[in-house]
Amino acid sequence: MKLSCCAGLASFVPQTVDAKQLDTGAAYRAKLEKAPATLKTLSEAGCDFFEFGVGMLCPESPRSLFEEFKDLVSDYSLQAECFNSFIPADLKVTGPDVDKARLDSYLAAATERAAELGGEIVVFGSGGARHV
Repeated sequence: MKLSCCAGLASFVPQTVDAKQLDTGAAYRAKLEKAPATLKTLSEAGCDFFEFGVGMLCPESPRSLFEEFKDLVSDYSLQAECFNSFIPADLKVTGPDVDKARLDSYLAAATERAAELGGEIVVFGSGGARHV
């Protein structure tokens, strides 16, 4: 049996600091700043791997942002065997608003980057993406 914990950095829920909503870039930076403490806590708790949201892989952003995250997690012995919150709510997978080109691009980048970090499982979830 392996032990892990879904890290609080996983959500597509709009991020805030001091009750001010952050734009996407600022929210990602805030998550990057919290990631070392999260990874340290998971490691000290005896977790075998970490589980972050696919959003931490920046599937729709330049690869350089993903590389920052990849470099950060390489400092820890934990691997990313599992990811959650697969698809953001504004990227529909069903209904009349599906953007197939964007979806294909997102899926390719997300799965490639997850695999680079050792990811073998992606939890779909993604209620907003499934909602018509």
